[in-house]
Amino acid sequence: VNDPTDVKKVDESILFTGEVIGAQENAQKLVDFNDKYLDEVHKISAEISDKDKKSVYYAEGPDGLKTNPSNSSHSQLIDLVGGKNVADSLDQGANISMGVQVSIEQVISWNPDVIITTDPDFYAKVYNDSDWASINAVKNHEVYVSPDSPFNWFDRPIGANMILGVPWTAKVIYPDKYSDIDMVSVTKEFYSNFYHYDLSDDQAKQILIDSGIKEKNL
Repeated sequence: VNDPTDVKKVDESILFTGEVIGAQENAQKLVDFNDKYLDEVHKISAEISDKDKKSVYYAEGPDGLKTNPSNSSHSQLIDLVGGKNVADSLDQGANISMGVQVSIEQVISWNPDVIITTDPDFYAKVYNDSDWASINAVKNHEVYVSPDSPFNWFDRPIGANMILGVPWTAKVIYPDKYSDIDMVSVTKEFYSNFYHYDLSDDQAKQILIDSGIKEKNL
């Protein structure tokens, strides 16, 4: 299997696996799902001018003070859907997989419009933490935690689970621009196709609301 760390290139790994195990039809179904939302975000993100892009901070770890710049596979979904990674100028050195340590002063200086995290402990406390209170994303309740059932949708592990992270990240950052995406239906379809598990509407909706997405934006 070739490198699956880029969600834009994961199709070939899915198709290869389908060929190996004699499940070409199923593999094509999964690829078609991925391509549908990649095409959507490519189209919409291309129409967002630099001055209109929302600034996004990816908060890693329980204190939220580790992140990844734009050239990291761990934060690729931000750029893909048209967001502006506030950490895009950071030098992450040779250890690309570990992320970069930053200070709360640096995050305050960046003052992101949106914060995405994969750490539920950070998400649970950020709105009550005075250190973060002055940041626009916190003031405007624009902090989101990636769902992680059964795998994280945004990052860690990097892989086909991030296919669902594409529309999720799009709806998190730009709910108005991606209003045509129905995340409840998308989530149900993904779970059915990829995990062979049928979610109810309520189950899918709860997963999404728990991630911070407002019900009106689903």
